[in-house]
Parts: sequence; structure tokens; C-alpha cells
Amino acid sequence: MHFEGNNGCGKTTLSKILSGVNDFDEGEILINNQIVRPFENNLIKQKIALIDSNEQKMSISLAQYLSIANLNQFHSLLKETKLDVLLSKVGIYDFETTMINELSKGQLQFVKLLKLFIFEYDVIIFDEAFENLSTEIFQIFQKYFQILLASKMVIEISHNQRYIFPSSKRITINGIK
Repeated sequence: MHFEGNNGCGKTTLSKILSGVNDFDEGEILINNQIVRPFENNLIKQKIALIDSNEQKMSISLAQYLSIANLNQFHSLLKETKLDVLLSKVGIYDFETTMINELSKGQLQFVKLLKLFIFEYDVIIFDEAFENLSTEIFQIFQKYFQILLASKMVIEISHNQRYIFPSSKRITINGIK
């Protein structure tokens, strides 16, 4: 599904509430008719990925950021999915010594998206996740994610119409108070 609305209407706030990044004061979130509070429930938080366009100021390596325990296994995954070819296109060569806070916006987005190949999520929220990627890289990810995420709940927010599932249901948000 797509969240649509004017700038400042609350799309990002709602995404952060649904993913458990932010708590909320009013209302309820229901999953299978059960009230849940993602902010307070780590089991739910672990099943939800929020991929946004915010910068990361952390001074940790890419391997640490992605929680990569075995680099050989990770490189095999990249080779298997053919994402290794994209690494040179975005200028990422070393996951052990390259630091998150040294990346360009496009490189950071690429790294954030790699999480979806490493971890299993039930819900994926893309909040302007593709705005800083080249058209070529976006189109490659789009093809991968249309297969990888076909059975997942995917929420997409984009100001430039970069959607993994372009024909998804659209929900207009008029404002959160």
C-alpha cells in the first residue's frame, strides 16, 4: 500500500509509530484484531523494517551496522543475489573498514536496503527509501523486491513515485493531530 499526502501531514510519523520507533498517545493499532503497541513490544519490532532516508551519524562499520557475523557468508549472499555487481556501481568495497557516517546518501540507502536480504521481516515500510538512488539502481532493487517481498506487507511513501509495487492500494493521509 502507498501512504500519500502533502508534506507534513504525518506519513513519516505514522510510519515510525507502526514500526515501533515512536510511541503514540491516542488510538489503537490492531493486528489480527489484537491491540498491539509496537513501541513496547520487541517481538513485533523485530518483524517490522523501516527503511527511511534519514542520515546515520554512527561511527560504526558497515558490517556492524548490518550485524554481519560472517563476512564470507555475506559475500556469498551478495554473489548469489548478484548484488555484488552493484557494490562497485555505488562505490562500496569494504564492509569491515568503511564507516556508516562516511557514506554518501545514495550509498547509505543502498546499505539500508541490504538489510532486507539479510533479515526476515513480515512488514516493510519504505519511507522515501529510494529517493537518493540512481534510476538504474532503483530499477534493479525494484525487480528484486517484487519477488522477495511479494508475500509481505509493504507500505511505501515516495514523493517521486518510486514504488516497488506501483499499483498498490493508495491511502491518503490528511493529517495526524
